[in-house]
Amino acid sequence: MMNSTKRLDYPDIFKGIAILLMVIGHCGGDNWFVGFVYGFHMPAFFFITGFLTDFKKGTTASFAVKRFLTLLVPFFFICFLFLSIKSLLLLIPGYVSPFGWQDISYGDALRLLFTRGDAYSQPLGAMWFLPALFFASLIIKFLVKACEGKRWLVFIFSSILCALGFYLISIEYADFIWLLRPKHVLIAQYFICLGWLVGQSPLTRKFLNKEHIWVPAICFAVTFTLSLLLSLVGHYRLDMSECFYPKPTWLVLVSPLSGSLMLLSLSVLISALPKYVAKPFVSLGRASLAIMVFHFLGMKLFGLFLVGIGHYEYQAIFPVVPPDGALGIVRFAYVVLSIAFSIGLYEGLRRIPVANALFGLNPRYANIVGEKVENKIINLTKEPDSGI
Repeated sequence: MMNSTKRLDYPDIFKGIAILLMVIGHCGGDNWFVGFVYGFHMPAFFFITGFLTDFKKGTTASFAVKRFLTLLVPFFFICFLFLSIKSLLLLIPGYVSPFGWQDISYGDALRLLFTRGDAYSQPLGAMWFLPALFFASLIIKFLVKACEGKRWLVFIFSSILCALGFYLISIEYADFIWLLRPKHVLIAQYFICLGWLVGQSPLTRKFLNKEHIWVPAICFAVTFTLSLLLSLVGHYRLDMSECFYPKPTWLVLVSPLSGSLMLLSLSVLISALPKYVAKPFVSLGRASLAIMVFHFLGMKLFGLFLVGIGHYEYQAIFPVVPPDGALGIVRFAYVVLSIAFSIGLYEGLRRIPVANALFGLNPRYANIVGEKVENKIINLTKEPDSGI
């Protein structure tokens, strides 16, 4: 992968397209396009993480600190915040939560977060992604360091761990600690590994060179065709959050890689177009984590609005996604308004200094802390001066 002091557009465009497809997939109902999107939309986020991360740089400890501050701190804060709000609201006599949270105590909710876990511990729906990305990234960081950066060796060990993840799914392994869901993490680290391998390939520099735009154009045509064919023959609806992977397993792993390369090719092509074309996707990409975390909340609030104006009965919008049989215009409204709500919340939080740290919106702070940890480790490992 090419390094540059200037922030490149194509990674944000990649994330912007991926997050848009994710929201459409959650709102689109049961059709071929949703099946197409579900073949790669969540693995793509792990792929681009591996593609953009230099796992050879820095110590494992400093890497873990940076990821903890930008992934797990927001995870804990958001979960605790919403569980606290829920618990306070339930103290109101006669209050019934419109979000479907049952009347459980705050202590029970925290216990569930650290034990078997369920919907109470992820009230916003997509929170599983943050700890999965944290632990999966740590695995690849450890493998790259242990294998001294040898790509073929990292790939072999990552593949073995991925196979173990699928084995745990096959035996219906129950997670004892929801935060450390090994089935999610072991498969997610494989997609990060694939992204890292593509980013380390010598062909990547040529792929990203706008003077050879025909290379990503051909790659897009091939990968789009392959991803579409896989969705049409039924190898889709890959749902990482529910650990649902259609068989045969090896074919399931082709679809995420093909779809991720398709998005990468498309993002490079869009980055070569005029700025006004790329800017909307760049904006979506930079707010992608906020959209992932908050879009379900936006959907639920819009559903409650539809109930309020008499368009739906409450039971129809009890699931967060649009109800079965919803018109296309209603689904479109769900997509637009949930994204707008998430971006609005993201922009508001960015302007609050404390929220920058608690929601992981200030990577500079994480980098500073990580560098301090790394310098401390370097000082501790230096040989003492003999005085000779």
